[in-house]
Amino acid sequence: MQIQISTQHFDLTDAVKTYINEKVARLDKYGYDDLQLRVHLIIEASIYRCNIQVGEAKGERFYAESENKENMHKAVDEVVEKLEKQLRRNKN
Repeated sequence: MQIQISTQHFDLTDAVKTYINEKVARLDKYGYDDLQLRVHLIIEASIYRCNIQVGEAKGERFYAESENKENMHKAVDEVVEKLEKQLRRNKN
């Protein structure tokens, strides 16, 4: 799995990076080989946004986004749950 993380309006900390890596590792269980994830994190007006694009997983592309007013961890949790649903639905 390849993960590219970008941020807007803040610097990425090791703690957030580690958290994202742990959470997206759950996506491996759906049997897609060589997932390529683009994670974009934004903090704007006290709102934490996360979107993840999964490129070309068995010819499919997946995308999910989430925002949360509490913290970035919850936004990441929500977006990974959305991606899990998409991957589970499209698993062959």
